[in-house]
Amino acid sequence: MASIWLDCDNQELLKNRLASLVQEDRLTGVMINSSLYKTSMSEDEFIKDIQNACEVLMNKYDDGEDGFICCSIDMSLAKDTKKIVTSAKEIFQKVEKDNFMVAIPATKEGIEALSKLSTKVMNLCATHIF
Repeated sequence: MASIWLDCDNQELLKNRLASLVQEDRLTGVMINSSLYKTSMSEDEFIKDIQNACEVLMNKYDDGEDGFICCSIDMSLAKDTKKIVTSAKEIFQKVEKDNFMVAIPATKEGIEALSKLSTKVMNLCATHIF
């Protein structure tokens, strides 16, 4: 079975069309670029949007069909292991959804952060390979 993911930086699409994309177009996951998405909102609004999107995809997750909302950390942190780890932990704790995933930049520092974070109970992936 193919996994169909949306790379999303559009708040209106995520809020207003995600459910129909999941139902009608068999979307199974969403990658959110946080630096693009957050430009026009508060952090609380951003977290709430992610939580709502996680709820929309929860049935897919429960059925083993991906169902993840994956959010990249701010790429300005890509060269600082400590800040990557801190940022990933903070957003994961704020979202508090089983189907939330944090995308870590695949820099040398990001790989070090992935190693440190892999001991935590959180979903992680490497992205933006340099």
